[in-house]
Amino acid sequence: EVSVIVFDLDLRCVVVAGQTAAAPYSATAVVEGCLIADVFSAERWLFWEPLCRTAIGGGSNSVQVRGVDAARWYCVEVGPWHVGGVVAGGLAVARDITERKRAQDRVEGLVESAPDALVVADDRGVIVMVNGQTERLFGYDRDELLGNQVEMLVPKAEHRRHIERRSSYSAAPRFRKMGVGIELRGRRKDGSEFPVEISLSPLATDDGMLVSSAIRDVSERRV
Repeated sequence: EVSVIVFDLDLRCVVVAGQTAAAPYSATAVVEGCLIADVFSAERWLFWEPLCRTAIGGGSNSVQVRGVDAARWYCVEVGPWHVGGVVAGGLAVARDITERKRAQDRVEGLVESAPDALVVADDRGVIVMVNGQTERLFGYDRDELLGNQVEMLVPKAEHRRHIERRSSYSAAPRFRKMGVGIELRGRRKDGSEFPVEISLSPLATDDGMLVSSAIRDVSERRV
């Protein structure tokens, strides 16, 4: 279900559509003509006011928030409302993403419990999820990995070849071991390298194809 709130430059609601329009924001009903600040708790308004003011200034933001009942999650897109090509206020479009969020939490739980390092990347090679084993194996904190290219975990001399392999895999994704018959190496934050085994698995999601890489340090086998 989608709900929409349109507000003017004074942050006063001019249009409210959707039966659950208030759910992401306030336990108080949001009605046309009310000031948005009047229906928020002081704590929630500290979060939402900058987003609303950015919208009437012509900017946009997308956030995921828990509803006031704490049971449901919403994706809220807040942006400018144009009338005749001029910014006349802002609008907030909220979508209930509770089921997607629960599915994501289940996936993250499975990733975190895996015995090997797991790195999940999108079709551009951007890291979107890792587990604690990845942090311990490569020496990076999670925040240092998320949003960066997976090649940061590959020796620099192998970057070009790895990008070619990644592109080839994306064209025909399937479960398989990577680099059968050749030695693959990982690169830690401190620059040290070590031999690895990698198994690739495609993950189909609402946001596109992701690739999960299970990475195992096999240094002991090479001794």
